[in-house]
Amino acid sequence: MITTDNLSSPGSTNASVRFIHLAPGTAALDIGAVNKTTPWFPFYTYGQVADFRPIVGGVYDLFMNQAGTSNTLATLIDQDLVAGRIYTIIAKGVPGGTGVQALGLATYQNQ
Repeated sequence: MITTDNLSSPGSTNASVRFIHLAPGTAALDIGAVNKTTPWFPFYTYGQVADFRPIVGGVYDLFMNQAGTSNTLATLIDQDLVAGRIYTIIAKGVPGGTGVQALGLATYQNQ
């Protein structure tokens, strides 16, 4: 997958975050932070790439839910999204997978 990245500085308060759905065979997903009222990236389908969005810098527990439900498919605990930095959250794995093929989330620092 080739993407065009906007790596503009998010400033001193926010981190810049985007999401890429790379979990084949998985329905639409909602991605967000536990204890936030709405997902950061709602209803993303396989292969869909979100634009970067500002998130207040901090430590977050991330969730991956089946879109529009509270059915949690995976979590990623204690992710430090540092203000001034740029990140990509990726959905990975396959439904029913185990080990490295299990459904999950990964966070990568772009800059």
